[in-house]
Amino acid sequence: MGKGRKLKRQRGHKARLYLTPSQLTAAEDQGHAARAMWNCLHSWWTMLPKDKRTLGAADEAIRQGRKDLDFLGALPARAAQQVLKTYFRAWVNCWEGRAQAPTFKARFRSRMAIDIPQGRGLQIVRLNRRWGRMWAPTIGHVLFRWTKDLPAGKRADKLNKVTGARLVREADGWHVVFRVQTEVPDPSPHSGPTVGIGRGIAKPLALSDGTFREHSDWLTPGETKRLRRREKEPEWKTWPSPPWSSPPRGPWKPPAGTSARRPDSTAPSPGKRGAVRSPCLSTRWPTEAASW
Repeated sequence: MGKGRKLKRQRGHKARLYLTPSQLTAAEDQGHAARAMWNCLHSWWTMLPKDKRTLGAADEAIRQGRKDLDFLGALPARAAQQVLKTYFRAWVNCWEGRAQAPTFKARFRSRMAIDIPQGRGLQIVRLNRRWGRMWAPTIGHVLFRWTKDLPAGKRADKLNKVTGARLVREADGWHVVFRVQTEVPDPSPHSGPTVGIGRGIAKPLALSDGTFREHSDWLTPGETKRLRRREKEPEWKTWPSPPWSSPPRGPWKPPAGTSARRPDSTAPSPGKRGAVRSPCLSTRWPTEAASW
């Protein structure tokens, strides 16, 4: 750790995609083609002898497969090469004991994903405060939700840039995961005294020097405003209780201004104006309330 030294930090940023119907069809075709490419590659890899399993032979098989099979041709060439790299990395993790051996991907149990390995072709543009636009191969320009600043356009340079992206289909729709590389200063060693930290409930963080750290330093202005609004709300709001709610405690009393008798405890009896009396209820409810 040197003074004034810069370090490279790589992180991922996930944003929601908004596709048109035609773009959605193209993305699903590519996702199914990527899954089929993985399954074909796994079948080819496990069929060959171990001495013939090389990246060069696998690359040649992928090129031939994209020419012979039309449904594999829907996947761009660079995305197909990325499937091979991901598959080979899965085997490396298995050989080094970090994961199990890769298997076939099922249609409904696997998550569709399309990799865009080159970041310079994404053409990321910020349209306004909340929307951005990017380019996806064979899909076109797509809109995504801009929730965090990205090193794109004039903000991009040699060390601060988007190196690639990955389109992923989740339960709520398609998302894009950007691979972001930024330059951060090298943290200098702490020259002050050592301080212990304890977590609590009344106080989020309690330090050994007698000071505290509050939540106000961690929340954004919008989160602080919402938290204050929630704190002003009562613990519970007065809503009309449903007919099946339990009766209030204490002896039963007739409504004010009436001389009604307590309903029979053996069977419910109909009341006036379509009201229904039940042994488990202390009040009369209209018949419309029974439809709740």
